[in-house]
Amino acid sequence: MMTHRSFRTAGLLSALALVMLLASCDQAITTAYTEQLNVACFLYADAPVDSVVLHRTTPFGAYYDDLDFAVDSATVVITVDGVAHTLKAGATKGRYYLPPSELTIEGGKTYTLTVTAPNHQTGGLHHLYATTTVPMPITLDPRVDSIRGRTVTLDTNQLASFAFIVA
Repeated sequence: MMTHRSFRTAGLLSALALVMLLASCDQAITTAYTEQLNVACFLYADAPVDSVVLHRTTPFGAYYDDLDFAVDSATVVITVDGVAHTLKAGATKGRYYLPPSELTIEGGKTYTLTVTAPNHQTGGLHHLYATTTVPMPITLDPRVDSIRGRTVTLDTNQLASFAFIVA
């Protein structure tokens, strides 16, 4: 049997839940969709270019299928030391690669990525570019013990020598 106090508590909890539900509703998206490109690429020192992955943004509420929004007709170029390397389209739509024999990424060098791709929304072109300087690789010196409390020496390819204590 519920008492007057139990009814009051249940009513307050119900009202609080209703207020929280109504307050959490967002407004409808009213801005128009503008197609943009998403570029994913990682450059690692002493390694070939693994891949550059290109996708178009997805309109809000649209069904997403990787193949529908992958970019398959782009020109992708990586430039280093004034030499341009044009990537080839991979077997999977939206993926671009370089053969390992064509370019090995070197630490300390600056690389520029340039992408030109069709804009399906406007009929024009997307022009994107990014620049990065690849950090020098950090490798442990096998002659140094890495047990806690001991000094560990890191080789940064003769840019500098670092030593620190592992706590």
